[in-house]
This record gives sequence, structure tokens and C-alpha cells, in this order.
Amino acid sequence: MLKIIYEYKKILIFDEFFYLDFDNGQCSKKIEDLLFFLDENSLTPPEYSLDLYKKITICIESTDMCNFNCKYCFNKQKGNFLFKYDKKIEHILNSIFERYKNSEKFFIDLSGDGEPLLNINFIKKLIDYVEKKQEEIRKEINISFVCNGSLLDENIVNFLQKNGIIFGVSFDGPKQIHNKNRINADGSKTYDLILNNIKKIKHKEFLGAAVTLTNDVFDLTKNFIEFLNYFGTISYKFVRYEKENKLTDDAVDKWIYEYNKLASFLVSETLNRNFRPIFSLLNGDDYFGKFLCLSFKNNLPFNRCDAGVGRIFINQNYDIFPCAPLAKYSNYRIGNGIFFNENFLKNLYYDGLNKSDCSKCDFAKLCGGECIVEKEINLGVNNSMCKIKKHLVLLSKYVFLKISENNYCFEKILNFIDLKFRNTYMDNIYKKIVNKYKDKTFKECKEYYYRIINQDKNQHLFGSVNLEYMEEIYEKYNF
Repeated sequence: MLKIIYEYKKILIFDEFFYLDFDNGQCSKKIEDLLFFLDENSLTPPEYSLDLYKKITICIESTDMCNFNCKYCFNKQKGNFLFKYDKKIEHILNSIFERYKNSEKFFIDLSGDGEPLLNINFIKKLIDYVEKKQEEIRKEINISFVCNGSLLDENIVNFLQKNGIIFGVSFDGPKQIHNKNRINADGSKTYDLILNNIKKIKHKEFLGAAVTLTNDVFDLTKNFIEFLNYFGTISYKFVRYEKENKLTDDAVDKWIYEYNKLASFLVSETLNRNFRPIFSLLNGDDYFGKFLCLSFKNNLPFNRCDAGVGRIFINQNYDIFPCAPLAKYSNYRIGNGIFFNENFLKNLYYDGLNKSDCSKCDFAKLCGGECIVEKEINLGVNNSMCKIKKHLVLLSKYVFLKISENNYCFEKILNFIDLKFRNTYMDNIYKKIVNKYKDKTFKECKEYYYRIINQDKNQHLFGSVNLEYMEEIYEKYNF
């Protein structure tokens, strides 16, 4: 097992010492570096504003139907609701785009209580709306979701990719573990069905895997390597705490051990200039990936997430909540239709900044605090996940320090993270193209932009872009 010692900000990890300032996130093998950069990251969190996030995510409960009966699913009472595209939802979406008129990119996420592909008609009509709306506002609007993979036949995949839909697949590790947790409504196993569907997808580089980790511990690194054959992005997330799903102390220790192996693997492969593994993790929504991004960019997470500020959820009754999981709690209802309770959202944001449940924790400024949903379920902090997140913070610092010793590898990682963050806003090149070619449709401008920087949509795994160089040659391109 990995041994960690807290002594005057001194950490021992894999038999190597480094120093960590828990106040500003600075880490180094030399204590004098911490003293020199003592106030480097002591920044004041921004005030609440609708302009806090340049990327806005609008979540819609497209359906509560599902053809699976996953053991850990939080939707215990599956129904037969299918969201019908009508003037009301269009009116609400229009008001939301107006509300966030200063934001630069938008995502409409159809992940939620059910299987999105069971409501393909809603997706088709939403595509038509999005194409017209982004022409109107001259800003990028992307549709995305995570599905269970069972309905991804050739026609569906071609339709989704042709229309630029960003989709991921829930696929829970090795066959034995997956078949235990993710089963059909009739009780049959699903692993082979999903894997066969995935193998038939021609363009997998932008396909994501969403893996849920439970008490069934498996070889994380072995699974990660296997999934690299099928997915461009891989995200591991732990199941939300409920009595029947609570992580045991034994499972927590085993998962920590598995993440130790994964961290060693990432360092080894990266220093050998195989960037695919670490890029796949950085590009997703993985806990470890997030902490790695923060460590390499030397940033602190002001808040746990963007719920209620950069993200909102619309349920089947047109009620609005900060995020999909919080829709289970009526006290978090922030509006209906086009009405928003701004005071509630403002208080929610500052409660997240205060981190009252974590105020006495050394890691309070490094992990972002506890998830609102976890606090509702646990009536406080999820101690099992708290232990894991603390460990992942330290592992991210270790990976950062090891890779930063190699300038070439370090620069490649920074370039990739910059590309990921640039997907949340319109950079200077994007703005130049949109403003210069007003006689072109926004869709044409968007395609031209991504062609210039060698990207497809909002994900890029296999290269890097020198922004200064691109600005220099921009005028040389004929559109």
C-alpha cells in the first residue's frame, strides 16, 4: 500500500518526498520553491454572475424510460415518459440562451433518468432547432449524452456522427463486473451486446466510456488499457452513496491501490512519449483527470462543480434544477419555464465557495468540496469518497512532478489541457472567423475553424496546436 506522511507539508509517495502547500496547491521537491511561491495561488474567488462560465450546459430529461435495470441506478421508478418537442420547450430554450447571452459555447445534455436513444424523435427535432438557433446567435451549440450502448446500431451511429452528436457509453469495466451490475430489464447480460456495437463504430476516436466504480474492485490499469482500443475518452466515477451501494472500507483501500498502479502506468507511458493514455483520461470527466488538469495548470477549484451557475436541468414538468441528480429534491427547484430564482442560485454558489462541511480539512482548497447530492444523501460529507479524493489529489501532484522533469512531455500535456479548456470558449481564431465571414453560415465557420486547428468537434486527442502560429498563418487561409 502507498504510505502518506503529513509533516510540515511533506509528503512521501512511492518512496519519494515532495512538499505540498495545502493553501495554494503549489508542490515541489524543494521546500524553498514553496516559500518563493507562497502567495502564487492565493486568488479571490469570483463574485456570482451569469458570466462566470463561458460554456453553459443545459440538461433535459428526454425520457425516464430505460431498457436496462442496473443494480445501482438512482432511477428506482422507471416510467414511460418521452419528452415531446413542442413550442413550450423551444420557448424555454430561447429564454435560456438569452439569459446566458454573454456565454460563448453551449451544450444540451440529454443524459438523465432514462436511455436517451429511446427518444430518438426528440433528438431529431432538437437537431433542427439547434442548427437554426446557432445560426441566429452565431455561437456553437452541441448536443451530447451518455447512453447504455444497446441501441447503437449502424444507422443510429451514422446518424449521430453525421449530425455531430457527442455521445458516450456506460460500460462498467471487465465482463464479469459489467454483467453483474448492468443488466437488461429482463435480467439478461449486456456486455457482449454493447461491445459488439462499439466494435462496429468506424470513428471511435471521439467515443467516450463512462465507467461506474462500485465495491466490485477490478484491475483498473488492465481495464484502462483494454478500453483504449475502443474509446478516445475514458472516465471513471464512483457510484453515488446509498445504503445498498455504500463503498466499504476494504473497497476504498483496494481502489486506492488500483489508482496507484494507474498513476505509475501513466507516468511510465508518458515519459516514453506515449501520450494516448493520459490524454484519454484528461479529456474526460474523471476525478483523477480533473485533479491532473488542476495540478498541471496550477489552478485551484473554487467550487465543486458548475451546478446552478453554468449548468441547469429541465425535467418533464418544465421545472428547473441546478443539475439532474438534484431533481430528486424538491427544495432545489429553482424555477419553472422561464422563471429563475436568482437569489437561490446566488446562495447556492456561495455555499459551495464556503465549503462549510470541509472547513477543517487540509484538502478543502484542493478538491473543490463535497457534491451537493452527496451531502443530501449523507447529511454531510461522504467519508469513503473523501478518502479516495484526497488520495487522488496527492497522486495528481506526484504525476505532475514526475512528468514536469521532462520538458518535452510536460509541454505536450500542457498543450493538450489548453486545447481541452479552449473547447469551453471561442478563442481568438474562432472569433475572427465568425466576425470576418458574416456572409457564411455559422456552421460553415465552425467547420472551417475546426479544420484549421485540426480538430473534430470539441474533442482532440492526437495532436497539439500552437495558437501563436495559427494566428500568424490565419490570413493565409482562403475560405
